[in-house]
Amino acid sequence: MAKKFSSAPFGARLRQLREAAGLSVTELALRAGMQRTHVHALESGGKGRQPSWLTVSRLALALGIPAEKFYQL
Repeated sequence: MAKKFSSAPFGARLRQLREAAGLSVTELALRAGMQRTHVHALESGGKGRQPSWLTVSRLALALGIPAEKFYQL
């Protein structure tokens, strides 16, 4: 069976996954080795761009999830 992919914007999905993990923006940023403002910008739809695969990978590792989870329903 084919996987279903989320149509939600990346930022909304990031916020949902972060909140499900019980982390604040600051906590996630620290775990991912990123600036808090960068994580906040991603959640807010920062400049309408998709994050790089490296950024997605770092966030996924920090959340303890596979990177593909950002794009699955």
